[in-house]
Amino acid sequence: MNSSTLHRFSFICVAASFCNLCYELVLAKFLSQFSDDVVTWESLTLAVYLLAMGVGHLYFATKVIDNHAIVLAQTEKKLIIFNLILVPGLLLGHMLYFIYCKEHGFDLGLSWWQRPLNHFLIVSQGGAFFLGILSSLEQHCLLQLNHQHFHLSLSRFYFYNYLGSFLASLGFFGAYLCRLDALGYGLLVIAINIFLLVFIAKLFSNVRFGQMGLVAIILLALIWPFRERWMQIYLKNQYFNILSWNFDDEGMHFTGPLGFWSWLAAEKNYPSIHREYSAYQTIDLVAKKQGKAFSLYLDGHLQFDSLFEASYHEAMIGLMGDVGENILIIGGGDGLLLYRLRQKWPKSRITLVELDPAIINLAKNEPLVALNHGALLDPNVRLIVKDVLLWVKDSKEIFDAIFVDVPHPFGQDCSRLVSYEFFLVLRALIGQGGIIVMDVPKSLYNDESKEILLASLAQARLGLDKTDATYGDGFIRVLPLVTTYAFAPIKVHSLFKPRFAPLFDSRF
Repeated sequence: MNSSTLHRFSFICVAASFCNLCYELVLAKFLSQFSDDVVTWESLTLAVYLLAMGVGHLYFATKVIDNHAIVLAQTEKKLIIFNLILVPGLLLGHMLYFIYCKEHGFDLGLSWWQRPLNHFLIVSQGGAFFLGILSSLEQHCLLQLNHQHFHLSLSRFYFYNYLGSFLASLGFFGAYLCRLDALGYGLLVIAINIFLLVFIAKLFSNVRFGQMGLVAIILLALIWPFRERWMQIYLKNQYFNILSWNFDDEGMHFTGPLGFWSWLAAEKNYPSIHREYSAYQTIDLVAKKQGKAFSLYLDGHLQFDSLFEASYHEAMIGLMGDVGENILIIGGGDGLLLYRLRQKWPKSRITLVELDPAIINLAKNEPLVALNHGALLDPNVRLIVKDVLLWVKDSKEIFDAIFVDVPHPFGQDCSRLVSYEFFLVLRALIGQGGIIVMDVPKSLYNDESKEILLASLAQARLGLDKTDATYGDGFIRVLPLVTTYAFAPIKVHSLFKPRFAPLFDSRF
């Protein structure tokens, strides 16, 4: 066996493992985006995929396969065709759910296992299981071909498999840095899988590319040019084809959403949605159908509406009173709160700590820069792009006032922003006599959640001053305390012992 042939077989092992894990990652990413629950659905999808691989290995070890090269090629064709159907089909399925279930309120008031969305997600695990079975068959064929023809050591064979998985993980992260969505990345992986099939056909003389391979190329060629168009139809459906309330002589009533075929005919009348991907979140800039107004959504959740953000931020500032000379903004990378603080206290020193550089870049360009009046371009503002939990370790500065302008805790990641550890950061940064203003959604104000919030604040030697409700959100003033209140430690929400369940978002 010459070294060139060994290298080609090694490449097949790496590429096959790469494609398989990429398919699982794309499926898990879609499901976690649909549900806004990364921990549950990415973990469950991976678990189902790995279980299926284990079941497949047990099953195929007992089967007699006459020609492993031909079965390997057939498996690749099945993977390609299945994912050509699955990847666009997931978007279509979620769009249909959104039109016919979600916007009619079928999810409201139902327990977890009764919600139509979760039924859709659970059924989708069948796709993960099928992917795992095909992946195990592929790996079984490669292992047998190695034993019969190539004689790589098992350590080298498994190294190439793990190398492919490693590259898949890096590639998926790199795709988001390159602003390639899950649909585009899934189609790109399918193209790589087709190339792998060609490579297999060249290595084994008894393998033919076949009609199924040609069908896969034709389908990919038809789908690829329309991927951005399809994503726009999907995104517009989420943001525009929704239940809306109207008033007329007969009173208040609601309309919409349009049915699937009616929506396909109507969506051209709505503005395109600008979507960006960062290492931390999905950013959607949604223009209104008429006028220059727009809204910003982070991971599908409303961050601000340009028509109402002024009242929101003025109410937040109104709780502060006299802020002193040194102000800290945690979050607020859109620059809107910063602009109003500069207006009211132009001589104060302001430091803004934002996690996501993509938000900063967006805020420095149109249309957002016109709304924040270039506040982030002000040389007198100290701008720090870093996780505040890391930045505080190096900061020795004490602030007179702190504004916490961060997303609501809809997911596990954001729930850390109402944790005891986060409040410890605030306590370390605020001076005695200083004031912290936070935006806490009123959905956290039931008796149990409020007690958890107060206990977590008190454990960090912070106390609630007063509450002011504005536009459905509660702004709270928090003061540093000399001693802690007597709250049961079991009520404290911590990164290591979470007590808050992530908020249920009525939109997704």
